[in-house]
Amino acid sequence: MSGTWTNASTDMVRKASAEELVGHRDRALERIEAGFEAIIEGMKAYKTAAGTGHGLSSLTSSTGAMWSVVYSGITKRAMDDVRKEIDRDVWTYMAESLGLYTVMDATAKAKFQDDIEKDPPEVTVENLRATFGALRADADVIFRRGLVETFRRLDRRYRSHDAFKIDDRIVLGHALNEFGSWTRYGRDDDRIADLDRVMHVLDGKPVPDRCAALPSQILDAVRAGKRCGERIERGEIIDRDSYFRVKWFKNGNVHLWMLRPDLVEKANKLIAEECGATLGDAR
Repeated sequence: MSGTWTNASTDMVRKASAEELVGHRDRALERIEAGFEAIIEGMKAYKTAAGTGHGLSSLTSSTGAMWSVVYSGITKRAMDDVRKEIDRDVWTYMAESLGLYTVMDATAKAKFQDDIEKDPPEVTVENLRATFGALRADADVIFRRGLVETFRRLDRRYRSHDAFKIDDRIVLGHALNEFGSWTRYGRDDDRIADLDRVMHVLDGKPVPDRCAALPSQILDAVRAGKRCGERIERGEIIDRDSYFRVKWFKNGNVHLWMLRPDLVEKANKLIAEECGATLGDAR
């Protein structure tokens, strides 16, 4: 599984690459702060000339960095907001570039994104190398845990914490609504996307983006030839990569058959390793 993290991606957390990225980030902050200072000076001149600075109100919002600078002349608060936004984007970019999301299941990915959204750590060379170096070292563990959780969320038979073996068929009840959209409460599209991701990683193939992943392929097929407001009809497809045969029914149920026994066998071996059981003991 360590092959998921390519040599090119690994280079990004080496000292030179990390320092270059942090350098760009620091220069962005410096120039934005200088711009804020220029805005403050411009506002002072504006008020001297016109006796008011309210004419710029249409260019700013009632919240956020620009409001802080223009109406308060306080750059610290503004720069705190900017720093968080830039660092949030850098962490997200690095996670995507390094292939971290390919080894994470939907729940782990959501937690990572939530942590970054709430309080992004400062982007420094040390933080980048420590964080992504540790994640790279744990990539196999992260993937195995995500693999187990993917199947536990897909099928109630796997929801105990005991070891289990997957077979080649998965049934998702009421995954689609009557008009051909994924039901919101079930989040079965996330589960199917996880399953699609797992098969690609096990096969050593690039993980498709959301628009090309299995959930989107299913919806495209379900809606093909259907007019707006019409209810769904029964149908089936084989996905573009021939990993799955998918059937859907008028009641919204979706059945998936995994067409690659070799990948199912790989998945079962990883599940056995993670659950601490032999395949013969798993059920």
